[in-house]
Amino acid sequence: MNPVVKAPTLILDSGEMLMDSTLIIDYVECCVAGKSLLASDKVERTVALRRISHALMATDKAVQLIYERNLRPVEKQHEPWLERVTGQILAACAALETIITQHPLPMQSGKLSQAAITRAVAWQFINSMLPALVTATDHPQLQTLSIVAESLPEFLAFPPDGPGVVAHS
Repeated sequence: MNPVVKAPTLILDSGEMLMDSTLIIDYVECCVAGKSLLASDKVERTVALRRISHALMATDKAVQLIYERNLRPVEKQHEPWLERVTGQILAACAALETIITQHPLPMQSGKLSQAAITRAVAWQFINSMLPALVTATDHPQLQTLSIVAESLPEFLAFPPDGPGVVAHS
């Protein structure tokens, strides 16, 4: 469906595609007048953008590591690069854990922010794809955030395996 093979992808009524969760959220916000998942206050928005940037970076690095380990032949994998990407994932997740501790956000139905959504989705993806590397034990705040988020109606409507698909436990 998407020749770039990028997820998530939103297919617009016109048939055109938008890729990248941040752009999709921006498009949806534009369509819903007066609604935004980001605070308008400069300080609150800066904190939110820090949270989002760490979550997106961690996710991007996780994808790089997964592709390298699963798609590239073992004899062609470059260990120093794998170590670098692994360090970046761990640093981003540690930063997210610290940010959550210092600046907790409400995770309540109807009161979700873009930062909370992005962190919860990023953690669910990273922890499900790299559970031995990025553990729930080392990131209890992220794990708790994910558990709470995934119990909300907004998340239940769109499970990680797709709408209408029961997630595997």
